[in-house]
Amino acid sequence: MASSSKKVKAYHFHLEWEEQYFFTEVKGKNVCLLCNNSVSVAKKGNIERHHKTVHSNFEKSFPLHSATRKEKLKQLKKQLIGQQSIFLKTVDRNKAATEASYRVSQVIAQKKKPYEDGEMIKQAFLEAADSLFANFKNKDEIVSAIKCMQLSANTVMRRVEIMSNDIFSQLRNDFDNCVYFSLQLDESTDVVDTSQMAVFVRMVFSDFMIKEDLLKFIPLKGHTTGLDLFSHLKNMISSEKIPISKMVGLTTDGAPAMVGCDKGLVALCRKDETFPQFLSYHCIIHQQALCGNFLKLNNVMKLVVKCVNKIRAHATQRRLFKTLADEIDCQYGDLLLHSEVRWLSRGRVLKRFNDVLPAIVQFYKQRDEPIPELENSIWLKDFGFLVDITDKLNELNLQLQGRDKELAEMISDIKAFIKKLEFWQQNLINHDTRHFPILSEKISQNTLESYDSKYHVEIISNLKDNFENRFKDFNKIALVAQFVVSPFMETDIQQFATCVMQNFDEDLATTEMEMIEFQNDLALKSLVSNTKCIWPLVSKDKYSILCRVALKVKALISSTYLCESSFSTMKLIKNKYRNRLTDEHLDNCIRMAVSIYTPNIKKIIDESECQPSH
Repeated sequence: MASSSKKVKAYHFHLEWEEQYFFTEVKGKNVCLLCNNSVSVAKKGNIERHHKTVHSNFEKSFPLHSATRKEKLKQLKKQLIGQQSIFLKTVDRNKAATEASYRVSQVIAQKKKPYEDGEMIKQAFLEAADSLFANFKNKDEIVSAIKCMQLSANTVMRRVEIMSNDIFSQLRNDFDNCVYFSLQLDESTDVVDTSQMAVFVRMVFSDFMIKEDLLKFIPLKGHTTGLDLFSHLKNMISSEKIPISKMVGLTTDGAPAMVGCDKGLVALCRKDETFPQFLSYHCIIHQQALCGNFLKLNNVMKLVVKCVNKIRAHATQRRLFKTLADEIDCQYGDLLLHSEVRWLSRGRVLKRFNDVLPAIVQFYKQRDEPIPELENSIWLKDFGFLVDITDKLNELNLQLQGRDKELAEMISDIKAFIKKLEFWQQNLINHDTRHFPILSEKISQNTLESYDSKYHVEIISNLKDNFENRFKDFNKIALVAQFVVSPFMETDIQQFATCVMQNFDEDLATTEMEMIEFQNDLALKSLVSNTKCIWPLVSKDKYSILCRVALKVKALISSTYLCESSFSTMKLIKNKYRNRLTDEHLDNCIRMAVSIYTPNIKKIIDESECQPSH
């Protein structure tokens, strides 16, 4: 016990030993400037013994306190610093090469390129260096630095994996710091038919800042039933330690495996005790696209698809059609193929078909296969109406797409479109077609026949009813979403409090009292004109319920746009040339390509060994 508690004596280096014994201190060690050896303990006796024993003749050549001795000391210290700088330069050069390697790997991943492109980029650097730095004095040094970059396929793969893990760790920290979050899920298959479930998150923080990012790409090797989706989602939440108690919303597509009443993913999440009470939505963009499928003009669409497929089916016919379109100065020289699963496909196909309609009519006549419907006035009116209405649906679809879309903003777009449908319906009843330019053009081309708008009015009426029925779920929360955007608008307090109670499980009477106090708070009203969002300035103690509701509404996701766009990224990354890409590497590549986070490359380099390329 006595020996363990005894203090170890510390010895310190003294500057006068430099001139007396030609010793200096390097990283806590006492090193001899003459022979570069060090002594184990920095005692004066040890240093003096080494100097007089090993360098006994030194005093004769360089007497103590002489000018030559001082000059020799200065020379040896300078020599030592030069030796140290060589090692430091090597370390700095290796660090710079490693940082460059990480940054190039980051660009490769963000541009969705293969790992092998790293070697190609390095070769391009070297080829460019020959011309760019031909007259530079340090050209060899620059070329040497480029050659030190580590950009082999395996190295780029490891770099992407490390940066992806760093991004995920940042996301994981934000999970702990956020107040609430919502998830959006969708499922698609990759090029080797492995089902991939994309999970994105939208987080809201106490200062009402919003972040949306990829949480995980989960591979599904077997069946993709609702139970399979649920078990994989729950395993991911458990393994990554996601604070599921903060979840307030879940948005999916309308597949039975997702929204089935008993065995769908949403239903199973509601039954599970670990999940809190949450709101669930069918993607607003999917519903908008489904509404457009109820247009009763199959006679037009079938003929358009038939004509397009017949021309595009054979290379010879396609070349002949392009030549004909050039001869008659068509705006476009080719047709677009229709794909039912693409949101904007039908509108774009119809618009392109209308642009090259004269060429199509002439092409089929030259082949002695005339299609009478293409010159029939009734069919052309229906065609013109379908082109116009699908173009308007495409405009709405594009409005709903994008990152960081607020729930209130998307509900407003839908409500505005329903009002537009009512307006267009009344216009057509009055034979006013100014909002339907293609239809108006087809009517003007056939002035001998009157325009009967009953059929088109009925289609718009059915479309409006379909929109109203499909978006009832969003209408239930529209009043609360409107309040969060414009808190001082005139609002029915009782109706608002009832909506809050039903959707967010808050006390009705307390909500009503808070609402009255809030809407009569003159201090807050005075801040409205000076700030874009007033909620960060609202007292969370005084208006606790309203602040909680506002945070939850801000966290809600109303579409699966991020999932759908990530599937497009997946198709580019894991294509037929990279079909052996593992699920882990696919997740890393997609995260690097779609994430809003930036990897902390400086921190990664400081924590790793930096070696040049071999």
